[in-house]
Amino acid sequence: MVSDHRLFRSGLKLIFKNDYPDLCITGEADDGDDLFCILPDIPADIVILDINQHSPQTVEIVRRLHIDYPHLKILAIAGDHSDETIKAMLEEGIDGVVSKRHDSPDKFAETIRSTVNRK
Repeated sequence: MVSDHRLFRSGLKLIFKNDYPDLCITGEADDGDDLFCILPDIPADIVILDINQHSPQTVEIVRRLHIDYPHLKILAIAGDHSDETIKAMLEEGIDGVVSKRHDSPDKFAETIRSTVNRK
């Protein structure tokens, strides 16, 4: 999971551990640099990318993931972002978007499962 908000990452880990034991966060990163340092050493099926970060950096993370880790699915978590940011990420080939404001933990968990299982 990539988010520059440590409290948000900790909260998601706790929610997954308590309510969705089939989902496990195997690594955490503050930004793209951290992500690409840890990815070689962790098992991962999906990267959960908080697009709270500056969109050019986020779009570049998506581009690099497609090149270096084409097997990984990419799920964006969006807060208050313009449609332009989300559109740019979709154009880069992310596999889905979840809203921080409007989606429930159950919806988030189901979106992760369906994204991972999509061929």
